[in-house]
Amino acid sequence: MRRCCPYCQQDFAEGETDGECKSCGRATSLGAETRLEKEKHKRPQKPKLETHAKESSVGRKKSLQEQSLKAVDGVSLPHLSPVPKIPEPSVIQYVKYTFDFGLAWWQRKKALKGIGESLHKDNSNLEELYVDLGRAVRYAEPKIVAFTEEFNLLDKLDERRFDAENAYTSMVVEKTEKTSKHELEDTEREKIIDGYSGELQDAENAKNVLEREKRELYSQQKEIEKEQKNIENEIRQGESNASNEDDMSLAAQVRTVLEKKRKSLVELSAKHKDFLIPIQNKEKEILEKSNKIRYLRDQVDNQKRRYKSIKQTHKQEQSHIEGQIEELNKHWMAADRDMLNQFESLGRQCNLERIAHDDLNDYYDSIESLRSRVSKESGALVRIEKEMEAYDKSALIKGGAAIGAGVFLFFVFLAVLF
Repeated sequence: MRRCCPYCQQDFAEGETDGECKSCGRATSLGAETRLEKEKHKRPQKPKLETHAKESSVGRKKSLQEQSLKAVDGVSLPHLSPVPKIPEPSVIQYVKYTFDFGLAWWQRKKALKGIGESLHKDNSNLEELYVDLGRAVRYAEPKIVAFTEEFNLLDKLDERRFDAENAYTSMVVEKTEKTSKHELEDTEREKIIDGYSGELQDAENAKNVLEREKRELYSQQKEIEKEQKNIENEIRQGESNASNEDDMSLAAQVRTVLEKKRKSLVELSAKHKDFLIPIQNKEKEILEKSNKIRYLRDQVDNQKRRYKSIKQTHKQEQSHIEGQIEELNKHWMAADRDMLNQFESLGRQCNLERIAHDDLNDYYDSIESLRSRVSKESGALVRIEKEMEAYDKSALIKGGAAIGAGVFLFFVFLAVLF
């Protein structure tokens, strides 16, 4: 079988298999694909249509994308999924990248919160260690002469704090005494008001009883007056009948009956008069009770107004004392804070100079260990934050759009189906 170049029709030399014609130099079907593949790796790749700034950051992103961390700079962390690589230009890859990066970002967000809390706690412990070291330096035996000036300043601050504490304690005691005194005065004033209120209630009850008795007497008097009127009417009617009666015997009988009625009328008149004096007495007693009730009401109102005024005065005094206590407490806290700051400053200075003393070696070791941990935690925070920023914005936008479109189409399908 003839083996020749399809372009120049020249025969290939025996054993020629590199796919290139020696006569025209063109690629032939023999090994053409292999040669083209080799040339593809030799030639520089055509750059993608992306900004220079984005391409310059790809290297940094890829170095972070291949990490799956269980510990960062010696700081223990929960398992963190690796930051996904920048995806190939495909909708499926964009969607997968969006989900994977969302999971990795959320895990790192939680990890940042845990490391931040631990870092805050370690910083607080480190400050307390410096304060403890400062105290140990001040009370170390034998005394450290290098910090004489600092010790003198601490003595002044200690005296200031002591004076502020005493002033605060004295004011608190004064407030307690005044509160007890005010409570006693309030109790006595309430007893006076209760006494007048009790008398007022008794007087009102007595007046109500007298008025009820007076009404009963009036009711009985009215019954007598009603009976008197009935008898008077009967007498007038009987006299009229007797004068018109022709039978003398019947007329005499009528007059006898009328005479009895007149006697009953006289008796009722006497009984009616008997009610006048009791009713007058009841009215007099009611008037006395009314005057007493008026007096007691005035006393109760006056005592309540006075009690209210005293309570207002007590409240103002208490408010003034509480203001003084708050101000003294601020002075005390400021003095205590200044003293703690001075202890911390002394501890930091001593840790820097590493004053040789048997009582301080343990503090040096603890501080060094804690500082190392704080440094590692800070480094871990920075590193995780960089990982959270290592994302392809374009891929996330496209993946989110694809997910949104898929959800929308799913609901449209459900709407059409049902």
